[in-house]
Amino acid sequence: MEHRQVREVMTTKPVTVLSTTSLKSLADVLVKLGVNAVPVVSAEGKVLGLITEMDLLRKEGLQQDPASSRLPRRSSQRQRLIATAETTGELMRTHPVMVRPDTPVAEAARLMERHQLACLPVVDESERLLGVVGPRNLLRILLRPDEEEERHSYLLQVARPADADKPDTREPCPTQGTGDNRIPVRLESPLMHCQ
Repeated sequence: MEHRQVREVMTTKPVTVLSTTSLKSLADVLVKLGVNAVPVVSAEGKVLGLITEMDLLRKEGLQQDPASSRLPRRSSQRQRLIATAETTGELMRTHPVMVRPDTPVAEAARLMERHQLACLPVVDESERLLGVVGPRNLLRILLRPDEEEERHSYLLQVARPADADKPDTREPCPTQGTGDNRIPVRLESPLMHCQ
């Protein structure tokens, strides 16, 4: 995973919203598209922030009690702003953690874990959005064949006999056990055929 780069697994052309998008429209996008976070971008595509479903849920919770007496005065002012937000620009997390396309996948995973992030915007030098990378993107690396599997698959294709399309008249592979408990015996070489 260390040698792969974010560009190999990121989602290109991700869903985005503007800072003027209403929170109701945002909720609709999140639910209908099954995403849990979206970048907030300017008209030019520059990342302004990130907004998540948890941000919306926090707002809903604070609407029930925007002036909690348990919070310090400064925190309660911020909480009131969150509770009364109507657009993504008022609720978004500004200065999100972002990565470049050449960031190693392992580093992106560490950043998401360290900062408890739903996704990372992938940006160019001007902070224009190129894509996003989230946990599912990173998990796809585990589903890709590793080099050993790729080598094995290649060798099987190369070693395929010319008459592979003809019916197989060879004896079945050796087995071990009796009756329904018979299992194939693993041969030493993946290219070895039972003769």
